[in-house]
Amino acid sequence: MAKTKSKHKYNRSVIEMDTKLKIIRDRENGDRVQTLVKRYHVNSTTISKICKKRDSYVGKDYAAGAVCTGFRNKRSNLTENMEIEVNRWIDEEKGSGRTVAGHEICEKARNIHQILLAKKLSEPSCSSMPDITEPVFSASSGWLHRFLKRRDRTVKKGKKNYIMFNTC
Repeated sequence: MAKTKSKHKYNRSVIEMDTKLKIIRDRENGDRVQTLVKRYHVNSTTISKICKKRDSYVGKDYAAGAVCTGFRNKRSNLTENMEIEVNRWIDEEKGSGRTVAGHEICEKARNIHQILLAKKLSEPSCSSMPDITEPVFSASSGWLHRFLKRRDRTVKKGKKNYIMFNTC
């Protein structure tokens, strides 16, 4: 027997942070999930997931009416500055007529990241904080792929490794 598609379409909506915090508060005050489902007009799974992610929501400084669309880590300014420098280096190499392999981009990115991190740690504002938790940067092949996608560059496979060409 063939399965038929359901005629019900659910419109996905984003729940504001204030509402999520109210749901958490109401649940902690003893309200049942089914009561919250009726009150906020959301699925019981949504209520459960919001309560499960309580630590991600509570204690954060959210502006009134803020919408939480995801919890992916925000890229640091250091990483963003490093990528700008790497992109500038690629443009300089391309301007001189040289092609750049993927492993060279990764190596250059690691070197620039180390230099920028050393500068950041030597700043007077950072000297009072001995343990800065800057994420470790490894310049993996996944980073290279995402970097090329973010910077709108194409990759052409060469004999040994990837060779870069600008799309513009």
